[in-house]
Amino acid sequence: MDALRALAMLYIVGFWHPLAASHLCGDMFYNSATILLSFCFLGLFCFISGYLISKQQQAGFGNAREVARFYGRRLVRLYPLYLLACIAFYATGMIPKADFMAGVFLSGAVRNINIMTLWFVNVIIICYLLTPLLLFRFQMKRNFWLSLGMYAAMVVLSRERCIDPHLAHYFVVYAAGILLGQSAHAQEWLRRHGWKLLPVFVIVGWLAMNKQLIHGKNLRFVLTDVAVLSSMPLMLVLGRGLTRILPARLIGFISYSSFVLYLFHRFAFGRGHAYYFPQAVVPLVLYDVGVLLPLSIALAYGIQAAYDATLSIFEKSRTGRSLG
Repeated sequence: MDALRALAMLYIVGFWHPLAASHLCGDMFYNSATILLSFCFLGLFCFISGYLISKQQQAGFGNAREVARFYGRRLVRLYPLYLLACIAFYATGMIPKADFMAGVFLSGAVRNINIMTLWFVNVIIICYLLTPLLLFRFQMKRNFWLSLGMYAAMVVLSRERCIDPHLAHYFVVYAAGILLGQSAHAQEWLRRHGWKLLPVFVIVGWLAMNKQLIHGKNLRFVLTDVAVLSSMPLMLVLGRGLTRILPARLIGFISYSSFVLYLFHRFAFGRGHAYYFPQAVVPLVLYDVGVLLPLSIALAYGIQAAYDATLSIFEKSRTGRSLG
């Protein structure tokens, strides 16, 4: 799982945002294929999150106390760091006040407000808020149809511009991870036969990118989600490949830093580009990947470690008071 999380963040932080978005690179890095891959790698992060939470809540949620405990853990783990990123973005003029307020109150996704890169964290948190519905007194058949119904409702609402379309795109992958975590049979099938989904990914992904052949936006919307879901076995293969290229310690370092890295990488790269911005593609790639990416990872690791240390101090203090 560390390798998969590291893989997703390296693509998004090391390639997609700094290079694909650069005006210097043109269609070299920003095209239909890289756009689809960005959906797949962000989808991978959602899929992992859903799967791990589902494994941790193997018995599902049985009562309101378990739901409240889950919300409390997620809130403490994510929201303070997310709020810090919102403040940093607003204080440096990267987002307007309206986007800042939408981010603080987690209303961006449900109000169709795209808060720079923070929209993805907003989507993840909303998925966490919906998790008890997906796992409450879990029964596979019932919860499968519930997940599918929620996805269909999100697709309709997003096509009517009522909510951010990203919420529908990534909810369905998150829900798939939830369902997979509850099914040993599906996990075994994925290990043995997941490669059979690769042709589906290639064909459906090509159709989703082909605006000349598939004219309907709604159909391309759903095809994109099918392509992302069918890409998960490929992501597993790439994750195993990453373990052969990078040392396990480095993979763990990147994985541990991944949440904060995503939160602050646009801020870090923006400051780095303000200080120095190469005017040619090759120097830009070398600067972004060789300088700004390692610095961003190191910064993210430091912030995450400091936050975890602070939480540990508070937890020990609270435990001491309860024992006393």
